[in-house]
Amino acid sequence: MSEKINLGCGKHPKKGFINVDLRDYPLVDIKFDLNKTPYPLKSNKYELATMDYVLEHLDNIPEIMEEIYRILTPNGKITIISPHYAGFSRYIDPTHKHGFSYFYFDYFNKKHYREYQFKCNFKTLKKELIFPKHLFFIKIFANKFPGFFETNLCYILRPSYLKITLIADKL
Repeated sequence: MSEKINLGCGKHPKKGFINVDLRDYPLVDIKFDLNKTPYPLKSNKYELATMDYVLEHLDNIPEIMEEIYRILTPNGKITIISPHYAGFSRYIDPTHKHGFSYFYFDYFNKKHYREYQFKCNFKTLKKELIFPKHLFFIKIFANKFPGFFETNLCYILRPSYLKITLIADKL
């Protein structure tokens, strides 16, 4: 039976998910360090995974993406919310090690980037640049023309976060 897992839940566990964190917060089901691989989780077990405001704190993103791929079922989904590289929150939190672009996770798709030889292959289901409420008017434009936006406007009209859903392409 496949399950749902919330990686790096912190103080925000999700109902109906196996909640994982390094710290022993209430309602954490499994405690381990997401930076240390391999994860103590079975392969091909989880049909849905989430990482909300976690990935930016971790060290080796390609290695972590490979672990997520390993634990997901074929066509399993991971939804990630993390700071955009130009976003304000990327720079104010001293524990943030990364910020991500709209195109960052494309590198984990073998069809587009065979030369990297990552041990994972994700298809993108959905990508969205998330903005502060006062920039609601730019959201549609930025998500329709992300290349133009990121190369010309992202440091002027700063997105806060990137939300992306990827599918483990194992077939």
